[in-house]
Amino acid sequence: MLSRLYSTLFVKTLNYSRKARSYYLGELARPLKRMGITANHLTFASFFFGILCIYFLFENHLLFVIFGCIHLTLDMMDGVLARLSGATLFGTYFDTITDNIIAILLLSSYSIY
Repeated sequence: MLSRLYSTLFVKTLNYSRKARSYYLGELARPLKRMGITANHLTFASFFFGILCIYFLFENHLLFVIFGCIHLTLDMMDGVLARLSGATLFGTYFDTITDNIIAILLLSSYSIY
């Protein structure tokens, strides 16, 4: 009973978060769509900046924060753009896999250091 309540609360929170991001970031995503930029382009850029973020984790904290913020912003924007232009199965998997690779690399770099 309690787990169903938590599950329902999680789903409602997740849906609210998606709607809020689409509402606030939709104005930024529309020009990207008109320029021909797809959600997969943003996912690849997010992955690239995520790799840079991890590289600078112990080297330069300012660059780590800058690249981390760019990575997270692009990661949010790819979902907004995908909902705006229509999500694809490839894009869904591509986004999930790149996000998990970044998470694994980040955790691995902590364990190596």
